[in-house]
Amino acid sequence: MNSTTNKMGRMSRRDFVKGSAATGLVMGAGSPALLESAYSMPQQVLKGKTIREPARDTQVCREADVVVVGGGPGGVGAAVAAARMGANTVLIERYGHLGGMATGGLVTILPNMSDINGKLQIAGICKEWVDRLDARQACDYPKKEHWGSADKKLVSYYQKRSFFYVRMDRVICSVHIDAEISKCILNDMVQEAGVKTYLHALGTQPIMEGNKVKGVIFESKSGRQAILAQVVIDSTGDGDLLPYARAKYETEIDPKLRISALAMCYWIANVDLKKLNEFRETQPEKFAEQAKEITKLGGQSGFMTSNIKDQDGLLWFHNRYPNKSQIDVEELTRVEMEGRKKMLITFDYRKKYTPGFENSYIVLTCPQLGCRGSR
Repeated sequence: MNSTTNKMGRMSRRDFVKGSAATGLVMGAGSPALLESAYSMPQQVLKGKTIREPARDTQVCREADVVVVGGGPGGVGAAVAAARMGANTVLIERYGHLGGMATGGLVTILPNMSDINGKLQIAGICKEWVDRLDARQACDYPKKEHWGSADKKLVSYYQKRSFFYVRMDRVICSVHIDAEISKCILNDMVQEAGVKTYLHALGTQPIMEGNKVKGVIFESKSGRQAILAQVVIDSTGDGDLLPYARAKYETEIDPKLRISALAMCYWIANVDLKKLNEFRETQPEKFAEQAKEITKLGGQSGFMTSNIKDQDGLLWFHNRYPNKSQIDVEELTRVEMEGRKKMLITFDYRKKYTPGFENSYIVLTCPQLGCRGSR
């Protein structure tokens, strides 16, 4: 047995931390890549106006091998993996739940888990999450024996079920997930791994010693606290710690790319899908006209149907806002407010004119805006 592993085949804490700090994937003590680039605020400020904050002592509430900031799918994966390898691991998450965009953002799809030939290309902790959902009938995906199929009947069948189930005229494995059950399962996974988790806690800045990251400051209802760590992993999705760590990053928004957009997702429930589908199939021109009219009024015409067991009649809507910065608090605020106006335009029109929406209602709006790229 290799000397770097214990009897269970796991790396020692020392070797894990040493190896992690040697990579450019995390911000760790001794990582020389964290250089250059001053911190800058994206929103407008009063020119020439500043205040000087008094120096203060901040309580160190914990010391760890690894601290992960951000409890989305990537952050959960990083924390669980580190803890399972023997590292004393802390996870900090700003909301009261884990899952990030997949739960709070209502982006309830894990796309392209297989390639077009049917070979699974995403596995590991993500696959474990899906398996746990599957055991509770809390997810949906094409049958395994159909992955990679180019059979026209199968392709047509899965295309009708979900846009994500077909790529390049082949059936692939993409997984629709239940957001609420996912929150519970991700809790189980971090707890079982022994990860110390802080919810309702916002990681605000790294603790720096020269160009070395020595831990992280976070704010919560308990006040301002610090965690010292040998490795800090930024899984915020926006690289929120990077400016303070003097790390290189880009913020350019390319309007030609999908990542330049923000989105506000919401669900409309109690839709009579039989009636709606009959309308779409028998009057496609009328359905298309309605979509154009909604767009003209300022609403959002597109939607998707939930395929998860016991979610019949639930539709997923996606308000997309291109060319927006998700690290600008003013733009985030505008999208939140405009998104809800857009939602009501869509809902009111559908309820009045589209068959199947007569008894529908808005059941949920995302507590977290959909984001695709920032730093």
